Amino acid sequence: MADQSSKGTLSLFHNDHKKQENHPDRTGIGEFPKALLKELIAVAKETPGDTIPVQCAGWDRTSKAGKDYIYVSFEKKWVKQEPVGVENNNGLNNKGAEDELTFE
Repeated sequence: MADQSSKGTLSLFHNDHKKQENHPDRTGIGEFPKALLKELIAVAKETPGDTIPVQCAGWDRTSKAGKDYIYVSFEKKWVKQEPVGVENNNGLNNKGAEDELTFE
């Protein structure tokens, strides 16, 4: 799991300026540290396809001004590989795999 310094965050507030059905319901500002950007660039170079999956989590919160919003954090997605010689969910043996976290 990434430490706090390599997590991005954003806050999504109700869009008080929504005038049409196709306008977003919530808007906000997000930011992510350069360390996370560097991690994602490294993953992009190693990952086939046009997208990079990220792990996200969200919490309902209320601002000091009393406005409800959704707080979201995101980080590089991690998958724990099974120890060597252990059968995975597919019934396959993963001999030779290292017991470490790797990007999926």
